[in-house]
Amino acid sequence: MDTFMDKLAEKLNAEEIIQANRSADIDQKIQKKQQEELAVLQVEFDKIQNEFEAIRENIGKLQKIVETQHAGTNDHVHKENVKVYRNVQAVVVDEAAKQAEGIRLLSETVESMKAESAAAVAVKKTPGILKGILGISIVTMLMTAGLVAYQVLLYFGIV
Repeated sequence: MDTFMDKLAEKLNAEEIIQANRSADIDQKIQKKQQEELAVLQVEFDKIQNEFEAIRENIGKLQKIVETQHAGTNDHVHKENVKVYRNVQAVVVDEAAKQAEGIRLLSETVESMKAESAAAVAVKKTPGILKGILGISIVTMLMTAGLVAYQVLLYFGIV
């Protein structure tokens, strides 16, 4: 019986050895497959990392371009602001000259009317109705001069 038991023990050991070998083969295949998958994942990771670096470089380039464009825009806006300022300044100077000429003409008219009025009073040949018309004309001229002065003050923003 010992021989039978020895054969049985050998057989079990042989089966266990075969089973262990199969398990070891399966484990080796699994490890090999995992290593292959890990290698593929590492290659993909390296590709993604390279793409990420390329994107980072492109973002840096784009940022420089945006900063350059922003600086160019600031310069352009400044130039346009200077042009507008100069145009407005020229218009104000022209309008001031026109207003000054208008005021000078009104002053001359008022002075000439005052002189005529003084001459008429001195001579006392002016009839009563003409004195009334002359008075209304003088008041009208003074009001016109005042309104022109008011318009000039409005234009310059004083009032």
